[in-house]
Amino acid sequence: MALPTPDDAVGYNVYRAMTHGGPYTKLTQSVTSASVYTDTTVNAGDTYYYVATSVDANNTESLPSDEASATVPID
Repeated sequence: MALPTPDDAVGYNVYRAMTHGGPYTKLTQSVTSASVYTDTTVNAGDTYYYVATSVDANNTESLPSDEASATVPID
């Protein structure tokens, strides 16, 4: 089974973890075609870890992207 590439992707899934390396929880309810995702369910002071996958027309999901992290500022 060939994994989707950015050229044949119809959308993306976004996953989040509370620790480096996971485990990850899927954030997107369905495949999103947006190239930007805003996580609105975060808490001030917490650090979150994200990966994304591309999905093709057959609903085949790619391997996860490299992990990105973000710490939410405390107001």
